[in-house]
Amino acid sequence: MGRNTSIVAECYTPLYESWISIFKKPKEKLKSITDKIPLEKRITSIEEIDNIVSFLLSDKAS
Repeated sequence: MGRNTSIVAECYTPLYESWISIFKKPKEKLKSITDKIPLEKRITSIEEIDNIVSFLLSDKAS
């Protein structure tokens, strides 16, 4: 039996948004984070994580 996993590094959630907002320049802080993300320079959305996990739990993943 194979094993599937999903490891989330950065995911834009309400809690993440609250954390970003504490900085003096939240837009600049967010850009400094996303600039370090190699694939598309953007943060993963909740919906994307949901889709990945749903797929990994499905019969299609086996």
